[in-house]
Amino acid sequence: MARGVSSHGRFTMHVKTRHYTRTLQMDGWSKGTEQTMMRIFKALKEKGTATLKSGNTIYTYLPRTDRTIRLTSGMMMDS
Repeated sequence: MARGVSSHGRFTMHVKTRHYTRTLQMDGWSKGTEQTMMRIFKALKEKGTATLKSGNTIYTYLPRTDRTIRLTSGMMMDS
């Protein structure tokens, strides 16, 4: 499989549960395999939420609270 140096894409994700159905639209950027960013721009509840993966660390920005949360690889492997 070939991979470019960088990429950009626009995605639509349909989430369906027993209680509701929701559609999210997001933009995604990547630089190699180590850096990726996703930003949600449609779905009122999640609009503005962004996630950045840099190496083994993930950062999530929550616009409602204007906070950035850092998740380390150790936290992601925890139960």
